[in-house]
Amino acid sequence: MSPKRAALTLLLAVLLVAGGFVLGRASVPEVELATAVTTSPPPTTAPETTAVMVTEPPGNVYPVSHVIAGHCEQLGDFEVTLHGIVSRNPARFRSHISINVIEIRASAPDFYQLIEGLSTDQEHLRDNYGFSLDDWNGDGYIDLSLLIHEGGIMMNSPNYFWLWDTSNSRFVKNTELMEISESATVGFTGDNAHRIFAFTHYGASKWGGTFYDYLENHFIAVEMQECLWEEQENGFWGILTRTYHLIDGEWTVTSETREPTEN
Repeated sequence: MSPKRAALTLLLAVLLVAGGFVLGRASVPEVELATAVTTSPPPTTAPETTAVMVTEPPGNVYPVSHVIAGHCEQLGDFEVTLHGIVSRNPARFRSHISINVIEIRASAPDFYQLIEGLSTDQEHLRDNYGFSLDDWNGDGYIDLSLLIHEGGIMMNSPNYFWLWDTSNSRFVKNTELMEISESATVGFTGDNAHRIFAFTHYGASKWGGTFYDYLENHFIAVEMQECLWEEQENGFWGILTRTYHLIDGEWTVTSETREPTEN
């Protein structure tokens, strides 16, 4: 197998398994979600013509409200409503979705929170417009996240994040996770449900990421891992994986592994 083809094959695998750690989502603590409801016009069928650059007519810009209902211990019965604007370009069969406000109502105890001043720019329709409920800091309470826009060649996935503040019974924006997501895709490792792994693609032949633990109200980097292609003595290409840990305040290589290839 050629190096180029091998690189493409491995890249797909890396998106699912980064250095042996499976990226996923933490189990949301006791959350029951009902069917989400969206108030918006029906989808537009793609025209049987060649797509050209055109200016969207005003009629293809409309407000949208998307309601997610559920139940959890910290809020009781709740409704999360995403308010925003969708601009649709039928000629290009593409939409731009901007969520501007999140409205949260709950029954325990008469909870209400309005999160304003948001600005997302999503080009693809996603489940719940990129909004999700997860326990990011492992405290047993649900937290919120909202996709800001699709990432680029770094495989990043910029998101807004809000963590539940038990002292004020409110969701509070977390800038640390937001900054991490600007250059990485943030997920949970398979062996530790609440250890966060931020995966980054550095180029055609190098990828890796950083592991974070939530310690003393902060997301602290505790381990780094990088993988890269390495030419072997037999002329084929293998994968070199380096693991780093903080020693005396400096990132130091603590292990190296090689995965050879034969064809």
